Parts: sequence; C-alpha cells; structure tokens
Amino acid sequence: MINETDTLFADITPRRLSVSDIRISSKIYDGGHSADVIDSGYLDLTKVLEGDSVSHRIDSVYFIDKSAGDVKAVYVSQSLVGTDSGLYMIDDTIVCSRILRKNLSVSGVSVNLAKEYDGESVAEVINVGVLSGLADGDTVELSAEAFYTQSDADTSLDIIVEFNLSGPQADCYSIDTSVVFSNASISPRELFLVDFQMDSVKVYDGTVNAPTIRNNGHLSGIVQMDAVDSISARFRDENVGVRKMVDVKVYFNPIYSNNYFVRDTILYATILPRVVEVDSAVVEVC
Repeated sequence: MINETDTLFADITPRRLSVSDIRISSKIYDGGHSADVIDSGYLDLTKVLEGDSVSHRIDSVYFIDKSAGDVKAVYVSQSLVGTDSGLYMIDDTIVCSRILRKNLSVSGVSVNLAKEYDGESVAEVINVGVLSGLADGDTVELSAEAFYTQSDADTSLDIIVEFNLSGPQADCYSIDTSVVFSNASISPRELFLVDFQMDSVKVYDGTVNAPTIRNNGHLSGIVQMDAVDSISARFRDENVGVRKMVDVKVYFNPIYSNNYFVRDTILYATILPRVVEVDSAVVEVC
C-alpha cells in the first residue's frame, strides 16, 4: 500500500532520434581514411516533442577501410545540439560511398625498335619505366610486355607496350593499359644451308641441271614450323667443262619468303663429254 506521503522514483530515458539521407562524397584513393560530407541528412522531427528545440550535427566522418572499392563503409559520428538536446539521443551510423582507383602515370619506358625475325610478335622491353603518383608508403610494382602488331618481317611497324600492376596496394590504382611506339621493324633472318651434297661429275646432257643431289641438307636457323618450298642446283651453262660453278638456291613458301635471307651457295662440278657410237665409231659430244 502506498501512502500519500511516499516518494517514488523512475528513470526518464532520452528519446532516440534518427537521421536519414546522409551523403558522403566519393573520392579518388589517397592512401588515407578521410571523407567529405555532401549532405548531412535530415533529422526525424516527428519524434521531437512540440516546443522542444533540437537539431543534429555531424562531428566527423571517415572511411573504415581506406582501399579502393565501389561500396565502402563510412563511419559517421554525430551529436545533437539545441536547448533540449539533452532530452534526446542519436547513434553514430554507417553509410556507404566509393573510393575510386587513382590513375598512375609512367615515364621512361623504352623498347628495342628492331629485331630479327623469330616467328614471334614479342618485342624487347629495355626499360619498364617509373611510376609516379603513388601514395606515401604504398608498394606497387610495374611490369610490361611489348608486342609487334605482326610477327612477319616488315618495316614501319608499331609496338604496343602493355602494363600490369602488382603488389599489396595494386588494386587501389589504375594505369593506361598501353603505349604505342612507331617506326619499328623486323628484319629478315639470315639462314645458312648446311650438309647439302651432290655428285661432283655428270655427263653432258644438254641441260644446266646439276649432278645428282645426294642430300638436300638443312637450313641452320630456320624457325620451327616454317617451311622450305624447294632447293635447286644448276650450272650457269650446259657446256662441258671442269670445275664449273653450280648455283644452289633455296626457295621458300611465299608465306615465309619475306622473313628469310639465304645467300646463294656456289659449288663446283664437272660436266664430262658424252660418248656416243656412230657406225661403230666412238664420238665424244661436247
């Protein structure tokens, strides 16, 4: 039973308020947690009693994780101000924003603008270059690959250098994917015919065909999978003679003909007179 003179006690807790539509600006990665407020949002005044004076303010904001990404949590610290602010309370909150990758620049990249045909389009990178624009303390490594626009021998070609980033903070950065170098060239590859063998003598037959070929030999330095069309060996004239010059020529499939250079090989052989019988008489035909 409660007497009229008894005193009772009870707690009056602050009324909890909320804020909506807080907006945080997206930013370019800078290696830090800082964030900027675009819109401080709207305090839900429907829970504020008539006659009370209260408003809210944002005290601080920061990205919880500083790395680049499309959906990044931002911690918002906020408080209430006004004559009756002590009668209300508000919680800190988390909203989302973006941290965009920072674009880096590269200087000093260089490539070898000339090479000998090797069947590949790969070009030599001499200097991968130097990155600029990294945030303090970040570790990002730059690598590069270079490619000709074709693999066949030619002049006035382009070389495209493609870059790649790696390292702990690589995902926080971007880089222009390629750089183009002009006026590059791929020169024909010189080959040498080895182990070609033919007879040293033939009997006059009225043609410039060489003596019997015993071994076509092979080309030293030819790229695997490329093909030789034919090899020919011919005297410079069909006449009988000793130690006559024989030109050995290599002919390529037209697909590969511009990719190689083979010096003509000169060998020597003899054309003997042809012996014929005429009415039981032996006659040498020169």
